[in-house]
Amino acid sequence: MKLFKTATTTITRFDIRFENVSFGYIKDHNIVNRVSFYVKDQNTVALVGATGSGKTTLTGLISRMWDPKKGRIKIGGVPISRMPQQQLANYVTLISATTPLPDDTLYNAIWSANPKASPEQVFEVLENARVIDFAWELPDGMHTQLRHPECHLSEPEKLRIQIARAMLKNTPILLLDETVATSGAMDMLYLQKAKQELIKDKTVIIITRNPETIKNADQVFVLHDGKLEEHSNAVFYYNHTHQWNLQLEF
Repeated sequence: MKLFKTATTTITRFDIRFENVSFGYIKDHNIVNRVSFYVKDQNTVALVGATGSGKTTLTGLISRMWDPKKGRIKIGGVPISRMPQQQLANYVTLISATTPLPDDTLYNAIWSANPKASPEQVFEVLENARVIDFAWELPDGMHTQLRHPECHLSEPEKLRIQIARAMLKNTPILLLDETVATSGAMDMLYLQKAKQELIKDKTVIIITRNPETIKNADQVFVLHDGKLEEHSNAVFYYNHTHQWNLQLEF
C-alpha cells in the first residue's frame, strides 16, 4: 500500500468520515445539513436522492471544492483541511460526464491525467474503460481533437473518457457521478464494465439511480432535504426501492 504523508502524520488507509457537516452556498440556507457518516476503506457507497438534494455538493466537499461551514471531514483519520490541495488531489478523483475534457486530442486528454504513464499504460486504460470501442469511429481516431466540429461525443462516451483518465491517475478514493442519459443497452453495458474495472480496491462514492449499482454497493446513502439516511444493507434497500419513488425522481 502507498503511504501519503501530511505535515503531521502518515495516511495508511483511505476511509472517509463526515462529522456533523453543514454547508450552503448562501447564508442561512444549508444544502448539506448536519451530515455524519463513515465509509470504510475500499468500500463502495451508492449515493441517491432527488435533484437538488445535495449529492454533488457532498462529493465536492470531499475534494475541497468548498469547505464546510460547520463540522469536519476526515480521510484516514486526518482532517482534509490540514492537507495541501495537491496532496488531497493525489487521494481523490472526481469523475463526471459534465467535467470539461482537455482541449487536446483524445489520446493526450487521457495521457495528461498521468504524464508519467507509458503508451502501453494509456492503451491499457483505453481498453479497460471501453474507450477504444468508439475511438476508431472518430475522424482521426485516437488523434482526433476533442473540439473538432465532427467530434460528437455522447454523455456515456464522455464519461468513459473520464473513467479512463481516472484509471490512469489511480487515486485510492473515487467520487463517481454515473447519472448520464444512455441511448441503449450497449451504452449501459460498456459503462458498467468500465466502472467495474475502475473501482477495484478503491474507496468509492457513486452518485447513481441505477438499481444494479445500488444492489452491489456496500452501503446506500439517501440524501433528502440536505439530510442523510444510511442503509448499510444494500440488498434490503434494493428490494424496497419502490418506497423511495419520490426521492429517486431525477
